[in-house]
Amino acid sequence: MPREPRLLQVLGDVIGRSAHKQQVKIVTLALKDVAFQEKENFYQPLVLLLTSFYLLYIKEKERKMTPTYTFMSKSTAKEGKLDDLIRIACEPPKAIAKNLGKPVTYQVSVDRERNTVVVWVSLPDKESLYTYLETAQGQDDHSTQEDQNDIVDTFEMYDLTPQIQNVVLSATM
Repeated sequence: MPREPRLLQVLGDVIGRSAHKQQVKIVTLALKDVAFQEKENFYQPLVLLLTSFYLLYIKEKERKMTPTYTFMSKSTAKEGKLDDLIRIACEPPKAIAKNLGKPVTYQVSVDRERNTVVVWVSLPDKESLYTYLETAQGQDDHSTQEDQNDIVDTFEMYDLTPQIQNVVLSATM
């Protein structure tokens, strides 16, 4: 049996690292058959295949970006305003995820017994968030100061640097 072309070895090395390993194995085996049967026509489909896998790899890499910054806030509501606090706490993370143009993961949680809402937002970097918040869109995506004064009793904010994590950010939420 003839040795497989060097290009096939490179193909196997490059796309073998992707999350689609089973599909890669099947396609690589099929390509080996084609390579030995039709040598002249082998490279054109291979180039198309390599391009497709490269685009999948780039898309996968963007989707699995590791966050280097987390914003966390803890707020308590004024008497009878917990549902309003939940509403105004949910709006900014959704807007950030929609408008930032980078992968974002977030969670808004409530502890009704403590009358408290906690917000976690993780991003690729801190600068992206603060640049976005300085824009008119970023400011519009937050509740008004008047709403906050009527609803929020206490507010604490933390800028955090993750030390250990198991978070995969998604470009689409």
